[in-house]
Amino acid sequence: MPQCNYALHLITDNRIDGLLELIAAAVDGGVTCVQLRNKFADKLPLYEVGKKIQTLLKPKKIPLIINDHVDLAIALDADGVHIGQTDLPYEKVRHMLGKHKIIGLSLQTIEQAIQAQKYDVDYFGVGPIFYTETKTDAVVSGLTVLKAIAGMMQKPCIAIGGIQISNVKPVIAQGAQGIAVVSGICAAENPKLATIHYVEELKNA
Repeated sequence: MPQCNYALHLITDNRIDGLLELIAAAVDGGVTCVQLRNKFADKLPLYEVGKKIQTLLKPKKIPLIINDHVDLAIALDADGVHIGQTDLPYEKVRHMLGKHKIIGLSLQTIEQAIQAQKYDVDYFGVGPIFYTETKTDAVVSGLTVLKAIAGMMQKPCIAIGGIQISNVKPVIAQGAQGIAVVSGICAAENPKLATIHYVEELKNA
């Protein structure tokens, strides 16, 4: 299985144009994992940009995780896939990918975490911890739920949802082993500098 430093996940926004440059800037800033997520693009452009992202990441040993699209992850031979509660069941995804790929699973509630304890998932994405423009209709999990889930699970819990530089420390204080960021980097005027600031906050948390 690919080695993964779960400290700072960059989750991409829905752009295709300029995506490679954005990821390159974040990598220069210190991002440790990249998750390709796009809810609107067709599979072909995602595949094509995915190959370019792999070319960028592989020499630096930074894993590429594909959000939702197991078929795309297989086609790219990506390092892993991240699935949500309404995606294919974990057991099916593990069977499709094999035991040597990374699988992440989203958790919003303690009940979901209890159910997920039986899965040999590599990491859990917990949230949204705060309100986020990325998923405006999602119910906020909050820091209390994050603390409870992080205390239950044997695998790394990554906080997601509204993670800004200003709230990194309280998130890590609740037991998260890392953070996942979308707009805090993707919408930043200087994505590299924003990433550097996240890395600094993580080191000081």
